Amino acid sequence: RTAFSSSVTYILIYGIMTLGAYAVAVAVSRTSPRLLISDFAGLARRSAFLAVAMTLFMISLAGVPPTGGFWAKILIFRAAIDRGGSLGVWLAVFMLVNSVISVFYYFAVPRQMIFKPATDESPLRTSWLVTAVVGLAALAILAVFILPNPFARLADLSTLIPL
Repeated sequence: RTAFSSSVTYILIYGIMTLGAYAVAVAVSRTSPRLLISDFAGLARRSAFLAVAMTLFMISLAGVPPTGGFWAKILIFRAAIDRGGSLGVWLAVFMLVNSVISVFYYFAVPRQMIFKPATDESPLRTSWLVTAVVGLAALAILAVFILPNPFARLADLSTLIPL
C-alpha cells in the first residue's frame, strides 16, 4: 500500500511541476521557438512572475524544500526502504545520489534567468491561460509542501481495488 500511495503521490506532484515548467517554456518559446536553455537568459527582468515560478518548479523537481517535490521524493525514498529490504536501501541511496546530481541540471535554468543578460529586454507578454496555469501550478506545489497529507490520500481514490 505504501509503495502504491507513494508512487501515485509522486506522479501527481511531478505532473503539477512539469505542467508548470512546460507552461513557462511555452511562454518563452513564443519569442524563441528553438527554446534552448540560453533562451531563458534574463527572464527575471523580462517577466519576474514567470522567472519566479520557473525557479520554483526547478527547485521542486530537484526535491528541495519548501516545495512539493521534496515530499514526493521523501515518499518514494521511504517506500523503497520500507518495501525493498536491503536492496531498497541501496535503491534509495542511488536515488539520493541521482537527486543531488540533478540539482546542477535543474538549477541551470534559474541561473540563466537570473544571472545572464537577456538578448531582448522587452517585457515578455503571455496569454491569460498560460499565466493561470503557471500560477495555479506554483500555488499547488507550495500547497503540497504545506499540506502533504491530503495529496498523499489521493492515492486511495485513484484505484477501484480496496487498499
